[in-house]
Amino acid sequence: MVSLSEWLPNPSGKDSESEWVELRNDGPEMIDLSGWELETGAGRKFVLDGYTARGEEYLLLSRQETGLILRNVDEALFLYSKGRKLISKSQFFGSAPEGKSVVQDAKGGHFTIPTPGGANIESADGENNDFLSMTYAEGTILNPETVEASFLSFLLGSGVFIAFLATFAAKHHEEVSKLFFKAD
Repeated sequence: MVSLSEWLPNPSGKDSESEWVELRNDGPEMIDLSGWELETGAGRKFVLDGYTARGEEYLLLSRQETGLILRNVDEALFLYSKGRKLISKSQFFGSAPEGKSVVQDAKGGHFTIPTPGGANIESADGENNDFLSMTYAEGTILNPETVEASFLSFLLGSGVFIAFLATFAAKHHEEVSKLFFKAD
């Protein structure tokens, strides 16, 4: 099975010269990647026509080869097989540390020391940062308390605005003013 293994969105030095994406074929058979696509979170695509993934090996693709620009903040990378079936996804939130790659493994995702074309290593600090790879169904509310607080704030703000409009109308329209305020 071919999957996203590791990628470097924020290399030391110029991004345009040193960014790369690494795929891994865990199976024993060589796989023809013609028609497969890599896509960034910004929608940039690279079709892997003419590429193959040898069995139990890594395929390293440089930015110069793919033309893919990997953002240094809040980026995602998708691997689709022929027919646009999502095969693998990797992402991070926040800023990518300079010189650290994003690794996707059985434990989730984390930033680590880059190993282009080789086996991935655990994160440099020994921690597994699962937040890098968490995915949620579309429309999932991740923090319902915030949504409820926002709705209550909206109601309170609307009430204050309506009270202001009513007071303004009462003060500036003679007939309405007589109803609510003593007129001389």
